[in-house]
Amino acid sequence: MLALFRPSNFKQKYVCFFRYSCSPSATISDALSLYDASFEGSGPWGSYAAPPLPPYLEDSVDVDALKAAGDSGQRDEHAVYDMCYHLLKLYADRAYPLHRVLAPTTSTPDHLDARLSWSVWRALQALEYTQLSDYRASSLCAGFAAQLETLGLWHWATFVLLHIQNPSRYVVFRDMQIAFK
Repeated sequence: MLALFRPSNFKQKYVCFFRYSCSPSATISDALSLYDASFEGSGPWGSYAAPPLPPYLEDSVDVDALKAAGDSGQRDEHAVYDMCYHLLKLYADRAYPLHRVLAPTTSTPDHLDARLSWSVWRALQALEYTQLSDYRASSLCAGFAAQLETLGLWHWATFVLLHIQNPSRYVVFRDMQIAFK
């Protein structure tokens, strides 16, 4: 069974879990629960699968040290996992915290790069995943708008800022208008 987990990245490992470790009638949630138990060490065989790290961390992190930390109960609740893993968790549980899915570190080593996070947030909002707080949504929009403004794309930054739902967005628009006069 351990030879099953030779694939190098999280997506390949999860597919192997779903295909070979679960029953044919298992759901995505069932496979995700088994995978969680395999890397957290809460199953009967302990920790035998690597955690779902984002692609930029897969080669640079000592997976054996992470497994040892998991076996000793020292798991960090704020560990950085792949965005796809978080999306699967959100699919399995609609109440899963959306801010964990949208953290920039789930897809890029740059903590200020909000491109993918903002795009995924907009797609999830269209699918009626609306549990992101106004503060976090405003921060995400402001971060991405600042990124666009730095690149000289102020008109796209204005478009992004239009997605802020609270009344403070008018202050942000006024400040941007003053900056570009």
